[in-house]
This record gives sequence, structure tokens and C-alpha cells, in this order.
Amino acid sequence: MKTIYLWITNKGWKPFDFDAEQTKTLLKKKNIQIGYSAEIGDYAKIGDYAKIGDYAKIGDSAEIGGSE
Repeated sequence: MKTIYLWITNKGWKPFDFDAEQTKTLLKKKNIQIGYSAEIGDYAKIGDYAKIGDYAKIGDSAEIGGSE
């Protein structure tokens, strides 16, 4: 299982199974797009409305702004 952590308002960071339909729905709701073969490092933080292109690499502990 691949796990992704998403920020949930008033609840903090929560883990989700990246391949689950619930997660795909939540990513779409938050308008987060992750491209083909993108790699995101440990502890990276990516805000709502972020777009990560194909083959992009985001290093460990990176922070990418969002709308919150």
C-alpha cells in the first residue's frame, strides 16, 4: 500500500491509501494533481490546488504552498 498524508481542516495530517477511490476523490476535491511518475520525498508538504508535473521530483521536507 502506498500512503499519502493529506491535511484535513481541523484534524491535521491524516494518512490515506494513495490507490483508494476515497483518496482519488479527495485529491480531486482539493484540486491536487500529481503527474505520471512523479516522486515526492518524505515529509514533503503540498497545499491545495498544487499541480505536480510528469516525472517531477520533490525533495524530502519540501513545502509547496496552498490556499490554507
